[in-house]
Amino acid sequence: MPIAAPEGASELVIEFIEICSAALSDSARIGGLLAERGWQAMPGPDDYDALAGVLGAEHAALGVSLQVIPLDYPHVKGTGCSIHGYQSDNLSLTSLSGLDQVPGFLGGFKSFGSDSEATHLGRWSAIAPDGEPITITAMLMPDTEFLNLSMNHARRVQPDADT
Repeated sequence: MPIAAPEGASELVIEFIEICSAALSDSARIGGLLAERGWQAMPGPDDYDALAGVLGAEHAALGVSLQVIPLDYPHVKGTGCSIHGYQSDNLSLTSLSGLDQVPGFLGGFKSFGSDSEATHLGRWSAIAPDGEPITITAMLMPDTEFLNLSMNHARRVQPDADT
């Protein structure tokens, strides 16, 4: 499920789109991709088994962390990928440039409050090749105190007899 960051997108948006779309389509290669791009695993690689499939990493230069979480419910299987930032100088509305122009996605930002104190919320969706939706959400809180970017893809499945 190739998802491309638009031309001219910020470094943060490029990281988010490229890493999270890889996590949704081929989770086996995500560890290598993170290492190539300067992300540090957290906790260490030896602790991954204890996390039951949850992957965490941080990128000090961008001031953000990442989580990849399997969605494993009786009726739904999929993956969620989120990038979080908190009180980082690197986070601003300009750091989200390009997010509202990802090819194939519909939606947009809404801002609440005055310019410097506004909370910015964004929602987008597209249809994956398997016919199921992919969603992107974004939240940037006043004065860039908190940022969350999430990409999710899930598909309906028939529950096992054991569930």
